[in-house]
Amino acid sequence: MSSGIWPVNTRPKYYLTIPTIALYTCCILQLLIKDTFMTLSKIRKFRKILRKLERELNDRLKENTVYCGVSLTQCHTVLELEEQRETTIGKLAKSLGLDKSTLSRTIDGLFNVGLVKRFPHQIDRRYMAITLTKQGQATCGRINSTSDDYFTRIFKTIPEEKHDMVIESFGIVAEAMKKGRGIENGV
Repeated sequence: MSSGIWPVNTRPKYYLTIPTIALYTCCILQLLIKDTFMTLSKIRKFRKILRKLERELNDRLKENTVYCGVSLTQCHTVLELEEQRETTIGKLAKSLGLDKSTLSRTIDGLFNVGLVKRFPHQIDRRYMAITLTKQGQATCGRINSTSDDYFTRIFKTIPEEKHDMVIESFGIVAEAMKKGRGIENGV
């Protein structure tokens, strides 16, 4: 007598029936859905935290830049100029992740209020070199001072043994977001 599709005594020791395959398939699908849900859940939790961080930073940056008399883009430009000392619009645009035309308008605004100076590049006269003026350095000093004070207070609320982890994590996220922007732009 046969049992199912297998002749008597010839059925393999381990074989899968249709109901068993269906059961395994359902279990695998549930695991996949569960993993997808967990990932989506984590992403949404991260996004929620990021929105809170954005609100806090936006409020803080608005206070700081208004206090120093510059816009947020001008603030970033001044800080980057402090770091680079003397540079060109092309190099500065690349380091800030801005296009040259946007940065040119920002530099024009900073030039008009006396925070930067422009002059022909010493090596290649086709380019204009940009650097901070004394007034620009003073503005940068105020930005750094108020930001340093603020973030010192923030880090005092974080356990000291986690400071490096926080800094590293922000670096990883910033770099991933930069790479993500390249992916979105087809780079």
